[in-house]
Amino acid sequence: LRSSPVAVASGSFRVLKDLGTQTPTRTSLSADGRFIVYDYPPDDSTSHDIYLMAADGSGSTRLVESPANDYVLGWTPTGTRVLFASDRAGNWGAWTVAVQNGKAQGAPTLVKPDVGRISAVGIARDGAFYFGIGGWFFDIYAQDVDLDQGKSLGDATLAVQRFVGGNLSLSWSPDGQYLTYISRRNPGARAASDVLRIRTVKTGAERELVPELNRFY
Repeated sequence: LRSSPVAVASGSFRVLKDLGTQTPTRTSLSADGRFIVYDYPPDDSTSHDIYLMAADGSGSTRLVESPANDYVLGWTPTGTRVLFASDRAGNWGAWTVAVQNGKAQGAPTLVKPDVGRISAVGIARDGAFYFGIGGWFFDIYAQDVDLDQGKSLGDATLAVQRFVGGNLSLSWSPDGQYLTYISRRNPGARAASDVLRIRTVKTGAERELVPELNRFY
């Protein structure tokens, strides 16, 4: 895996750091654009530590080091702290560490215990932290809505009834004639077997594609 910034106008990119075969849970750019924080497993460990490097890819250092498993949630709006999740207290909690000029200032402090295995959505300018809670089980539902009145019509129904608990990443075609979704055949596992299914809405017929990819969404 390579960490690469992409130029919005041209689509060009350059490699900042080669991360090998491991995958960070999350990377986050500081508000001033100077630093990137990310989590990564050191050596052959299965637990992640928190790392920081300059936005040009130089000077990668370990910001938070512990035997626990830590992963990035994001920078605070002021850019003076990094928020991260850690199981160092025996269960998942939200922690912060102060950062100045690319270096940790003091030990991490606990913000909120017992948050569970959360995923970061983002931190607003007023400091509010938005996050999602969930597991590895997903289903797809359908519901009729009245867009003019802004209200739902009836209850949501389970739209995909095969491989229940392992269907996610729904997307409609622009003309509304097809929907695609991922069907995960082993929903409780990280190394699940994912296939892409395409349904013709009018007939209900589905076809299946198996991309040669380790993971896709």
